[in-house]
Amino acid sequence: MICPFCSLLCDEESFQSVLCGIRANALHAIERVQKARQSPSETFSKDHLAAATMLLQSSDHILITGRIASVQTARSAIGLARRLNATVDCAEGGQAFKNILPIQRNGMHSVSLGEARDHADLFVVIGDDSVLSGYPRLPQMLCSSDLSHRVKKTVLLLGDFSESSQQRWQQAGMDTWFIPCKLENVPAALMQWSKAEKPMGSDLMGRLAQSRYTAVLWVASSLRMPNADLWIERLMQWIAGQNETTRCAGLVLSSLEGSFQQACTWLTGFPGRIQFQQGEPIYDPSLHVYSKWIESADDRTGNSAILLIDETLSESPFLESKHSAGGTIPCVEISAKSSMFPCAIAGAEVAADMFRADQAIVARVDSQEVAQPSSFQRPSAADWLERLCR
Repeated sequence: MICPFCSLLCDEESFQSVLCGIRANALHAIERVQKARQSPSETFSKDHLAAATMLLQSSDHILITGRIASVQTARSAIGLARRLNATVDCAEGGQAFKNILPIQRNGMHSVSLGEARDHADLFVVIGDDSVLSGYPRLPQMLCSSDLSHRVKKTVLLLGDFSESSQQRWQQAGMDTWFIPCKLENVPAALMQWSKAEKPMGSDLMGRLAQSRYTAVLWVASSLRMPNADLWIERLMQWIAGQNETTRCAGLVLSSLEGSFQQACTWLTGFPGRIQFQQGEPIYDPSLHVYSKWIESADDRTGNSAILLIDETLSESPFLESKHSAGGTIPCVEISAKSSMFPCAIAGAEVAADMFRADQAIVARVDSQEVAQPSSFQRPSAADWLERLCR
């Protein structure tokens, strides 16, 4: 059984061995949601579907956004957007595009979690404590369980990591080093180091110089600086230069929303932030942003509507207060907590295909044992989307 509550998609044997706060909180959240749910009648559902369909079909401007975690829902959302000539942006806070933009400009030397675990001897982890807050079992995933014939791996933490975070890497079996620094300075510092004369000793500098395979890991949401995409681009340039003499690759971790970007790319050639015109996708990552779409609603002529999808267990609303439609734009909401279109939670209450954090593996995640039997079979988000605008 695979745990669906973060994009590491840990299997049952591994996540039972170490306490995971994300999983524990998710199980409690599911219990609260299930207790609060009501089973709408078939007539109730048909009436709301008819009203939502009428709203969307009569709107001149439609935004489809939210938290999509499964390939099935991504496919259905893109199909509906194509029929409705809607704008689509499911990159929450723009985090995904911090990585997408530099990769589109220059490509990337990348590595999967499995290859990094099996072959890398040095991990450079850039960020702060939010890395392990979002991916609690990351150290265990990167440290092979069979160390009998392997050299002990080294991890260098760059940024602002607490002693607690450092200890978690040590407990996983890593030789852990920490250099506190401003994240803004990391790419430049690495470039300077690679040009300097490298001592061949047993200290940290010696290990950096002697590494045969370095995996550089970062999480976009931990990079809270202006123009983070340019920062990542410089880091990717350093990684590319290292490959002239050794093996070096980026290990970029995506959240569960990566499933949407991957499926959208299959179907349209673009990772989102598109507007369909006569069924054809127009890609503009600087224009087709959900916050800009909402803010410019008053400047458009015709009727506008938002289709908001959330098949996750997030406690916070997708639209922040500064981006909220404020009741001025009609909104159709499909979510676990929606009173009109309550959907099953992807991977927990309904089986779903989900991409792992490294975007290298798509896994079939079966529903968890926490799902409660009910006479009312709660539709998935994909099911609701397929019923809309038939």
